[in-house]
Amino acid sequence: MTSVAHLLTQIEGYADLITEAIEEKDWDRLNNYLVDRQKDLETLLAQEVSESERASMINLMVRMQASDQTMLVDVQSQKNELQKQLSNFVQDRKSVQAYQSD
Repeated sequence: MTSVAHLLTQIEGYADLITEAIEEKDWDRLNNYLVDRQKDLETLLAQEVSESERASMINLMVRMQASDQTMLVDVQSQKNELQKQLSNFVQDRKSVQAYQSD
């Protein structure tokens, strides 16, 4: 069985990995980190914890929420940019097809 302290440290470590995956636009790796973090969170929440560990868990959850919110804004921005690029690509492709059919 994994200790609470180890799980807290492990879960906290995902923040940097997730940020790095977003910066590198490595969506598969990002998804894997999020799935792994979720599993660790579920394991953590199933543990019996002391009052000091409970305080650490709450602190971690608050920091995670703030970090996730920031990351969500970044991912949404990147998604919007990709949608814009796709739209431009589709329009360019239609223009080329129209030109070739003349």
